[in-house]
Amino acid sequence: MARPVKSIFQTFFRVNRAVANWLVARYPAKFGGDSHRDVLFDIIKDELQARTGQINVLEVGGIDRPLLSRHKRLRYDGLDVDRNDLCSVLYDDFYQQTAELPFPATDYHLIFSNTTLEHVPDVRATYQNIYEALAPGGLTCHYYPCKGHPYALILRGIGHRWQNRLIRLFDPASAAATGYRTYFDHASFGETLTLLSDLGYTDIAIRPRYRANRYFDVFLPAFLAISAFENAAARYDLLQFCSGIIVSARKPS
Repeated sequence: MARPVKSIFQTFFRVNRAVANWLVARYPAKFGGDSHRDVLFDIIKDELQARTGQINVLEVGGIDRPLLSRHKRLRYDGLDVDRNDLCSVLYDDFYQQTAELPFPATDYHLIFSNTTLEHVPDVRATYQNIYEALAPGGLTCHYYPCKGHPYALILRGIGHRWQNRLIRLFDPASAAATGYRTYFDHASFGETLTLLSDLGYTDIAIRPRYRANRYFDVFLPAFLAISAFENAAARYDLLQFCSGIIVSARKPS
């Protein structure tokens, strides 16, 4: 695409995004909502506060953008398929591997991830590995997008190559941190509930999310249409169309 044409498109996208941002700020109940990251962090914080002594924590998929910080009470480890120089600074120990392989340690009180499991081809193996790596009574919690939302359906339809091309066009600033291949394996409310139950987890809580309209904020008509769809899905508890889920489950004591 010639540079002047590309510049015109990107200006158009910025204007649409600015209007969408205004709508979210002005009408949060219709276009916004609390952050899934904040909700996930609250679950993690509550678990940490409920424990005493040394706490062993593993973040899956955090690489150089961890959700927590190192602390004297924590043994804070990381696990990711990628690695860079910051990983040895941000974590006490860092393991470069896929989550589908058995984890190196098996004494974690808490294992969590944020927008990671949708990129894993075999989520059953991952949850099995997490179960084995948790200490008795340990908690695991995750947020990941679901495959029935229009955003996920579009990604699955266009494929990985076009996904990356569109990201570079719509949001070039985030291209380095996004664009990983997505699989959406077991990425639905019902499949996740069945899977966790089959693997022996207890205290299973799955919180559906219905807000992924920001993926469409570069084109205002699409942003408005998706927002209306999400509001209807949330109102009528249409779990198959939720944008994502926040999962927490415990290994029996």
